Amino acid sequence: MLVYLQLTLGSFTCVRMRVLLATTSIFILICALIFGFGIAAYLGMKFSTLVFVVPFLLLGVGVDDMIIIVDTLNHTKLPNNSEEY
Repeated sequence: MLVYLQLTLGSFTCVRMRVLLATTSIFILICALIFGFGIAAYLGMKFSTLVFVVPFLLLGVGVDDMIIIVDTLNHTKLPNNSEEY
C-alpha cells in the first residue's frame, strides 16, 4: 500500500515525488487505528468479528482522502510571488 501511495501521489521527479507525505499518511492511519483500539480496550468494550474489518476501511478511506487532497493541491493555482501587496 505504501509503494502504491508513493507512486500515486507524485510524479517521477525528485521535487514532486512526495515520499514523505505518503509515509506520514500511512503512519497517521496506523496510529489512529492503534489509538482507537486502545481506547476501546481500556473502556472494556467487547470486540466482535466485524471490528476486524475496521483497519481495512480506515486504510481505504484515509488513502483515498490523501489522494484527493494531493490532487486538489496539484490543480490549485498558486499566486505569483512577484506581485507587491
